[in-house]
Order: sequence, then structure tokens, then C-alpha cells
Amino acid sequence: MPRTKAVPGTKSKQLNVYLLLRSVQQFSDALKSPASWPNALALNIGADEGMLYGKAKSSGKPDWVHMLEAGLVPPQTSPFQSVGGYRASALYILKVRGRFFALTFGSGNSFLKADCWESRFGLRIALNLADQANLQQAAFKSHQGRTFTREVSASRLSGFYDFGFDGERDFVKKITAKLKAHALGVRITGKDSVAIVCPASLTDLPKKCSELYRLFRSDKYTQSFPDVDKVIPITAKAKVAQLESELENQLAVSNNPLVHFAYPDLIDYDRYSGMRVGTSSIVVDDLDLSTLESELQASPLTVAKLQERSSIVALVDDNDMSYGEKSLYLCCIAEISVGGESFLLSEGSWHRLDHDYVTGLNNYIDSIPSSNVLSGVPRNKETSENAYLMKLKPLQGHGFVVAHKEMVMHGGGQSKLEVCDLLRVPPPGTKWELVHVKGGGGGAEFGHLVNQAFSSAEALTDPDSRFGQDALHKLTPQFQVNGITLPAAFPVEAREYVVVFALFGENSVSASASTTLFGKIAFRRVAKSLKRYGFEIRLIVMPP
Repeated sequence: MPRTKAVPGTKSKQLNVYLLLRSVQQFSDALKSPASWPNALALNIGADEGMLYGKAKSSGKPDWVHMLEAGLVPPQTSPFQSVGGYRASALYILKVRGRFFALTFGSGNSFLKADCWESRFGLRIALNLADQANLQQAAFKSHQGRTFTREVSASRLSGFYDFGFDGERDFVKKITAKLKAHALGVRITGKDSVAIVCPASLTDLPKKCSELYRLFRSDKYTQSFPDVDKVIPITAKAKVAQLESELENQLAVSNNPLVHFAYPDLIDYDRYSGMRVGTSSIVVDDLDLSTLESELQASPLTVAKLQERSSIVALVDDNDMSYGEKSLYLCCIAEISVGGESFLLSEGSWHRLDHDYVTGLNNYIDSIPSSNVLSGVPRNKETSENAYLMKLKPLQGHGFVVAHKEMVMHGGGQSKLEVCDLLRVPPPGTKWELVHVKGGGGGAEFGHLVNQAFSSAEALTDPDSRFGQDALHKLTPQFQVNGITLPAAFPVEAREYVVVFALFGENSVSASASTTLFGKIAFRRVAKSLKRYGFEIRLIVMPP
């Protein structure tokens, strides 16, 4: 049966809508360049005021057309004579019930002043309309030591958690849902803006904006998706500027446990021999604040200094060659409190933290039992776990096998894995202790540590894996250095192990205060998984 012919202007189209901030008090407040719109048109809808801004420019011929036409030989004529035309863009700002809404067409969003809209406006609306059977697509930003962004599409309508969302690690960036018999339209995509596919005429717009605003103000989604608002990215420039101002205050505090620096990517210790800061030729092994101030000749450090092109951190290999350059701002990890709320800087991005969630996370971390397994091998003021462990490696009498940097092939290809950093083989009747040490408590560094610990524990207890056998062969020289009897095999039962995580910290500082939010998130995920397997878990803070 043929479709009914649509009334002109009412066929289905995509409407892209932003809710502008309350600070927008007049139409021009939302424009990037107010003076460049002398011919803006008033376009009211009944009693609702509106203003239309539009541009059309020649799109010209694509470069590939010119390339192909260059090969034509007269009397050949180009088949692309009619290619090209005009591309139109528009911004329509509509004032409905005292709030300004921006509807963008083409590249009309480029007419708006940056950060003049409500963040997550569309996402809240889409979440309020989502259920367990109407999602088509979702995008997440995931923190698992490193930061990943992934977008997932489903071949059929699915539920929110079917897309692999994990409230412990994921931020929701965007979702697309199919709407069933809903007045708004047939499909919705929510992020900062909301995109709805619907039949609409000009006179429908105020009613649709009112409905979008009602859905935005609802917190119904928190009942169905309680994990969504635990950690929220901050993008508004004014808020970021406020947080960076407070960061500068914290950088001026000596020995501040709330601010530290760590290289944000996984370090291949087979190649690594240290780091360089800025233009210095000196190789350092740790990014402590005093070292950075000295190398950059800036005390105290400022955010501008962290962001300078010259303020880079580069890894150094055994041939004294630099690689893997990162800006110092990307290496900064800070937890900041402003106005009673908590915020985190990680890998160059700011996030707001839910208070109850952070409290529960801290309580979990601090409830993990400690251990005195490392009482005989103190830090002695060492600030780098690499230097600490390498000093232990040639020593005898401490009772440990130093497995740090002893990489074992695992899983085929070039995949390598450490068993742990320090291994204690027990007397009969007691448990093996796998000790994993981390000098920096940053989310990336600690995330790598705990994920490696989980992979190692899983491989050791896999009866079909050669990992334990290959690890013993690799570690045989270390057993000999320390005068420890080489065992016949690693146990394959999880209950025969204690997995110990050791963090360098300060005197009288709790475990939860010795790492960042994402470090704690990574640890809790892994600790829970290891406990389910049957491993015993310990967490140590090693004072100077």
C-alpha cells in the first residue's frame, strides 16, 4: 500500500536541538560572531519568539572531479557539468516558556558560541525514553587504566546493558533509541544535543521543545540506569577554567597527595630506561613534583606551563633515544574539591564524581586487609618501583624471587606477561604470595598493574596453560640468586594464592588516598573478580 502523501513541510526529517544555558538572555548571546549577522530574520511562531540565521555557499566541484576531467581530450565533454551547487546551513533560535532552544540545520551548530548549551541535554532525554528493548546504538568512554572510546551498534533492538555498559568503568557518551508510538518521533539520538527523526512542520516546534524540556528535567532514568551518573565528563570551558585555577592552588602545596604525575600509557620495561622532561638531557625515573619544577625551572608549576609545547615527557630507551612523547598536562592526575563537589583530572580530561559512589569506593578500598609481607624490604625513600625492585634483584637473604621485568610469553604471538614483581614461595601448608608493586598511584599506572595481576593469576590457574611452567623456567636464575628451592610447579588452585598489591604512599595515608579514582575503580573490579575465583587479596601502602 503506498504511503499517504505528506503535507508539505511535514515529512519526516531530523531535528537537532540544543537547550541553551540560562545565561543566554537574548538571541545574540548564543552567537559566536553576533556582528556578522546583520540580516538575521525574526521568525515567530504564534507567541513564541524566534530568530533565523542562515547561510548558503557554493559547494563547488570535488577535487576528484577536477582530477578526472584533466584527462579528457576534446571533443570529449565532462559528465560532471552539473556537479556542484549550494550548501545551506541554518540556526533557528526559539524562545519557549522563557528558555532558548537552538535548532541547527546543516552546519548551523557552527554558528553557536562554544559551551553556550546545557551539557548532556540530549543524553538525559534519550535515557529517559530508553528501555531494555529499544536501543540501536550506544557510545561509551571507558577507563581501564587507559582511556578507550567505543561505539556499538546492534543488528536488532537491544537493551542498554546488552551493549556491554559497565557502570564501574564506562561513561555514556551517546545513545540512539527507536521510539514506539511516541509523540516526539520515531527515533532519538541523545548526547549534548538531541536529534529526533519525526514528521514536523514549523508550527510543531514549540510543542516539541516543551516536551524535550519536560523530559530533560525528569530523573526517571536514574531508576533504570543508576550507574550512569557516577562519573560525568566536564566539557564546559568556564567550569574547566575554574577547576584549572584550583589545580594551580594545589600545585603550590608541597607534598600534596591530591596531585601527582604519571606517564599515561603502558611502559614496556624491556625497552625503558627512564624519562626526560622538557628539553633537559637528564634522565629521571619518576615524575615527582620537585623534579618537574627543577627540570622546567618553574616553581610552582602552572597549568599554562603544563600545557606548553616544551613541557613534554618522553620515554628513553637503552640507546638513550627518546620516544612516546606526551604533554605534561596529560600526565597530571589531580583530585580537586570545588563548592562541595569532587572532580578528577585524568589524561587531560576533567570529570565530576558522585559523592556517594566515591564514598562507597573508598570504603571498599580501605576495607581490604593489609599485610606485613614486605616489612623486611622497605622502600628506603625510593620513589620509583622500577628502581626499588632492581635494587632488590641482585640481593640475597630477603626471601623473594624478583620477577620484575622477567617477561614470559603467553597466549601466542608476541604477548608477554610478568608473573608478578615479587614472588614468595611458601613453606608447606601456607599460601604462595604474588606481590605487585606500583610506585605511582595514578589511574593509568595502577590500572595496568591490577589488570596485569588478574591476567597472571588467571594464567597460573589455567590447567591448560603452559604459563606457570614457562615462568618457572624463566625465573630459575632468580631462584638461584636468592637460594630458594625451585618448586616442581605453580599451584593451579586459586585458594593456594595470596595476591598482594603494594602502593608507594605517605606516612599515615590511607590506601584510598594513595591512588586516584580510576585506579580505585580498576582495583575494585579486579579484586572482586579475583575473590570470585578464590584468591585471597591484600593491599599495602608502603611509606617512604
